[in-house]
Amino acid sequence: MNNKKLYKGIDIFKLLAALGVVTIHMGVQFLNILGRLGVSFFVIISSFFFFKHYFRLSSSILRKNYIKKFIVRLGLLFLTWEVFYIPLALKGFIKINGGGKAKA
Repeated sequence: MNNKKLYKGIDIFKLLAALGVVTIHMGVQFLNILGRLGVSFFVIISSFFFFKHYFRLSSSILRKNYIKKFIVRLGLLFLTWEVFYIPLALKGFIKINGGGKAKA
């Protein structure tokens, strides 16, 4: 039997926070302040689940390996995002600066 504890309330708030973050990017002024709370909420919830598992580990070696695995996973996610985002950012930067044409 699966002993995983379900956090239905947190899942509902994660959904609302995700919608709030989307409204920030869409420019919906009505939900702008509530949407900005979504980012902080995600950091707090991620920390809760990270440390919940971390403190259950019995030895310092297991804890060290857990942190290494977590950092590698975050690093890979970050690098993957950058691979997709940098070309878009460069395109936007060139567009803002007049397409790379020198101004007299």
